Amino acid sequence: ISSAKKLIEDDESPTRAITFKYHYTLALAYLGGDRIEEGRRILKELIAKQPDFAPAFTALTASYLELGQTELALFIAKRGIDQSGDSPELQNLLGVIANRQGKRQEARQWFDSSLKLNAGYAPALINRANLAIERHEHAAAEQDLLQALNVDPRNTEAHIALGVLYKKTGRFSSAKDSLAKALHIDPENPTARFNLAVLLAEDLDDKNQALRLFYEVVQTTKPEDELRRLATMHIQGLRENQIRLNPDSM
Repeated sequence: ISSAKKLIEDDESPTRAITFKYHYTLALAYLGGDRIEEGRRILKELIAKQPDFAPAFTALTASYLELGQTELALFIAKRGIDQSGDSPELQNLLGVIANRQGKRQEARQWFDSSLKLNAGYAPALINRANLAIERHEHAAAEQDLLQALNVDPRNTEAHIALGVLYKKTGRFSSAKDSLAKALHIDPENPTARFNLAVLLAEDLDDKNQALRLFYEVVQTTKPEDELRRLATMHIQGLRENQIRLNPDSM
């Protein structure tokens, strides 16, 4: 971003397209950091200048959705579709919103609609797969996840979902490989770490390694995070089991 800004400043007459892309990238950087309101402000300014700019609506929707502001995210996504037309990204986000509202069938319809527009859109493939896993439609879920990884081999969410699927279908070694791959790609990912710990504790009889991973989840997540609460419960359960098996160690 700094390099792009310098190029713009050094250019006596930068094109509108260049400055537009720069401000959009700057907004994404702000949203990914601790300057969320500044990022949103830039996106709104870009939309005012170009009302059919779907990526700005997508980023703005996702920013509200990430903070649990579902109704506002829904309003922005629908407005984005009204302004910019069909968008696989926005339709996928409408599916995420519907799923959070417990409207599973509607969510599936939005994911299907997103994939009709772009059959290789990995986020919609992953979201549709997670819905299929909930419905025990394991073959369909696996097909979607493998397609997502074919498009985006380093997609952490796809590797995690595939690990969960393999665990549910008894393929524990493959599950471990998928979750370990997710952690290799994103070493700080608490969801991958938590799911790997559960797999080790419940299916691969590696309680010590599982405990280490659970402790790491607790240490790296916020106090209000659900994963932290669940990891703490698993730690307590494993420690109580160790005491029962080795009472002399107390």
